[in-house]
Amino acid sequence: MSDDPRILTAAGPLSRRVRSAGALRRMAAAMFAMPIEVIELAPRWIRIDEDEQTRLATAADPQGTFAQLGVSAVVGASTCDVAGRFRLRVGPLDGATFRSFFEQEGVRRRLVEAVRFAVGPSVDFDIQLVLHRDAVARPRLGEATMVSRDGWMIAAAAAQDRDDAVLAGRWTGAVAAST
Repeated sequence: MSDDPRILTAAGPLSRRVRSAGALRRMAAAMFAMPIEVIELAPRWIRIDEDEQTRLATAADPQGTFAQLGVSAVVGASTCDVAGRFRLRVGPLDGATFRSFFEQEGVRRRLVEAVRFAVGPSVDFDIQLVLHRDAVARPRLGEATMVSRDGWMIAAAAAQDRDDAVLAGRWTGAVAAST
């Protein structure tokens, strides 16, 4: 990522200790020449390790564990976290640009690297792709089509842009969608 000359356009905002969503949006939009919106506080479910889950008081443990209401008590093995993730909403995109996010060396890898370079490793993010309604294809018999990747189960021309595809904001070489 650091050898990409386009990163120089963001040198000023990247030199700041605190980086804003607006600066990140401008950097990514300029580097990739596509509409990008940063949606802050995107909810995600995080798993709570069993040894950190709430346990009510018992004879053996009269205080309980993580059992103080309003402070540490959580019902269940997971909790909704809104502060630890943001979403990049990219598009509307034409069909070729949309499909390039699913290629091994496509736009997604470069975007993930640039954003990770800008925000660091501690904040999670995902990428929501928006396909322009004119590029939404209906599956046809005899053609290889992957639903929600390059074809949708629709009877008529799309009336609106499609934003079903949400990809993980990390690059592992895999191109599967996340939830």
